[in-house]
Amino acid sequence: MSHSLFAASLAVIIASAGPAAALDKVRVGTPAADVFEFAILDAGIGGGFFKKQGLDVQKIDFAGGAKEHQAMAAGDLDFAVTTGADILFVIRGAPEKAIAAYGGAPVSLVISARPDSGIQSLADLKGRTVGATSMTSMTAWVVMELSRKSGWGPDGIRHVGVGGNAAMIAALEAHNVDAICGSTGTAYELEAQGKGKIVARANDKIKSFIADMLTASDDMIRTRPDEVRGFLRAWFETVAFMKRDKASALRLTQNATQLPPEIASKIYDDEMPSIRSDGHFDKTDFAAVKQSLIDLGLVTTMPPDSAMIREDFLP
Repeated sequence: MSHSLFAASLAVIIASAGPAAALDKVRVGTPAADVFEFAILDAGIGGGFFKKQGLDVQKIDFAGGAKEHQAMAAGDLDFAVTTGADILFVIRGAPEKAIAAYGGAPVSLVISARPDSGIQSLADLKGRTVGATSMTSMTAWVVMELSRKSGWGPDGIRHVGVGGNAAMIAALEAHNVDAICGSTGTAYELEAQGKGKIVARANDKIKSFIADMLTASDDMIRTRPDEVRGFLRAWFETVAFMKRDKASALRLTQNATQLPPEIASKIYDDEMPSIRSDGHFDKTDFAAVKQSLIDLGLVTTMPPDSAMIREDFLP
């Protein structure tokens, strides 16, 4: 074949092949950039799992769940990676539905005390004061539930709202509280600095719960159901990959979590086993989430589960 004929034939092949299929852009929110269980999204993006499903994910991090769901209500998000307790926003009418439950017992929340506090375990917290982010936060409910399950009633451990992470640490160091309820990441960093020690873990007593979930906007569910299915396939392929390859999971999430390697490794060991592989909403676990919202005085009545959850998109 002559050079000119080969070139002409190649041009025909390229032209007939057409352009590569464009990826479908989706906007996905998280309540915080640096939380390991939310950084599964980063692993899915970096590992190419969403691209494999034809999705180009734009990740948007917010300062808390309220702002994330405000963005959903404004039509600025297609999916949300969020906490189970954020079903509250769906109950209150946010235009979204829960499409997968991926975190079980609240393994990411612990109570840390000052090393000089004399508090060694959960038993020593009776009558003591524990700082939470607010009086109606999940950290406050964890303190109440640990107290209740210890047989002391919901107020056997006193809890006070002190603000975000920095404010809680400051309150602990100033002896304004005896302990704080926060993330395992914060607790391990305090231990490394000699400023705190873990004395109780939420999942010591709270076994049934949905700590984390995924939601999709009503518009996505109505107009782009195949992309909802593709998003969930990519998510749970990412979870399966992270469970079998710890080194890669830590590498793909490190830019988001910004954790020292030794702390990241501990958090993986603590939290990865609780990450669910099928996404289904266990009725008992979901009932515990709803009860937590009632206990905190955030709701008095509940809509039917079918008005909050769509499981028909799961792989």
